[in-house]
Amino acid sequence: MGWDVDDSPCPAIEGIQKEGKANAKKTDDAIVDSILLSCAAETEHHEIAVYEGLIINARAMGRDDVVRLLEQNLDQEKHTLDEVKRAMEQARRPRSSGRDGAPAALRGRAARVIGRGPRCSRSRGR
Repeated sequence: MGWDVDDSPCPAIEGIQKEGKANAKKTDDAIVDSILLSCAAETEHHEIAVYEGLIINARAMGRDDVVRLLEQNLDQEKHTLDEVKRAMEQARRPRSSGRDGAPAALRGRAARVIGRGPRCSRSRGR
C-alpha cells in the first residue's frame, strides 16, 4: 500500500501476555495449562479483531488484492483459535498425559502463543 510498516510490539498483546504469565505464576500447577490456554485464546481474539478492522479499511480503499491477503491471515488466526479452544476442552478433562490433561504438544503451543511477542498491525501512511 506504499506505507511504512510499524512493527513495534503491540501494547494490547503485551498486556494479555503479561497478565497470563502473572496468573500462571499465582495459580495451582493443576490448572496452569488452562490459564495459559485462556491467555492464548484472548490473544487470538484480539488478532482476529485487528485483521477484521484491516480488511474493512482495505475494502474502503478499493484494495481487493490486500483484502485477499488479509483474509488468508484472518483464516489462519481463526484456525489457531479453534485449535486453542480444542486444547482448552482437553485441558478440562484430567488424564495421565500431563498436569491437567492437555497433551504436551498443545501445552507447548499455548506457551508459544503467549511468548511469541506479536507486533501491532499498524501502518503509517505517507
